[in-house]
Amino acid sequence: MARATQDRNATVQALKLLFLLCICYGHIFAEGPGASLMHTLPMRLWWVPGDVGLFFFTATSGYFTTLRYPSPDRMEGYWTRKVSRLFGLFLFLNAVLGCVFLVTGRNGLFSMDTLFNLAGLNGFLNWFHLGNESPFGAGQWFMTLLLLFYLVYPWIGRVVTTPARGRLLLWGGVALAAVMQVAAPYGHSLWSTSVGFLAGFWLARFGGGNAGRVALFAAISCVAGAVGYSLSGHQPVVAYAIIGLAGVAVTGLALTGIHPLLPSRLVAAFGDLLLPLYIIHTYFRLPLADNPYLDALLVLGMNVCIAWVLQRAYGGLVRLMALMAGQPNTVRGRAA
Repeated sequence: MARATQDRNATVQALKLLFLLCICYGHIFAEGPGASLMHTLPMRLWWVPGDVGLFFFTATSGYFTTLRYPSPDRMEGYWTRKVSRLFGLFLFLNAVLGCVFLVTGRNGLFSMDTLFNLAGLNGFLNWFHLGNESPFGAGQWFMTLLLLFYLVYPWIGRVVTTPARGRLLLWGGVALAAVMQVAAPYGHSLWSTSVGFLAGFWLARFGGGNAGRVALFAAISCVAGAVGYSLSGHQPVVAYAIIGLAGVAVTGLALTGIHPLLPSRLVAAFGDLLLPLYIIHTYFRLPLADNPYLDALLVLGMNVCIAWVLQRAYGGLVRLMALMAGQPNTVRGRAA
């Protein structure tokens, strides 16, 4: 692997980790003793880097998926890799949570909603306001969005083959997201996050080596958008446009591969914790400090430790199963 590619991947993984820690901290704080302080600074604006992070997750997922599977005739192993990479660990984590729920006597464990959650389809319960009787699936709408992208990517890759079609897909997606943000807003940044997949796809297939230029243009547009936001009376649709532009800027800078953020050993140690931490962080908490800001930080640290233990346990289980089957251990539990 070339040094530039290594730097790019390390930068992307480091940013994913930092963004996820930011998102998890905000969730833990909002559900803890500091919930009444969410309207004060800095927590009032904590959702901004969190939503930029969600865009970054989808944009990089779209980007690297497109690089790995650049054409319809080069899709060998697509479904096998996606399913084995994601669902093995996902189901293991939910099996552990199921045991916790069983021991603690949580209601709704044996319900139809549990099946939706175990299939990664919790997002549909949220988006169609169906409710969720199951204890599973807290905050897992992003998982459903990711699965939907994986499902439609082969079709997008087959149809969107020219720059003109790429622009139509990207700007059509932006326009649709703007309309839906007004027509069907949610308590989370569903529409701006969805556009991230299209932005990543476009950047990988048609952006060439212009990631840095795209990032600069997006950053300048983001500043202009902030001015427009103040003049427009703080319209949510403008706010999410700014979120998207900031996400494009961060993504473009990360893909240049020249911005090391964390030591490579730290990234290697914590990169595999992304999916476990995402799945479990809202379920495990204890009152660890009287100060709500410190308490949320300590609870986050506790969840990182739990995620590390679960990741190691899953890795051991995979190695054991591979040994029993007489096969080399080739399965890793990294989030896509």
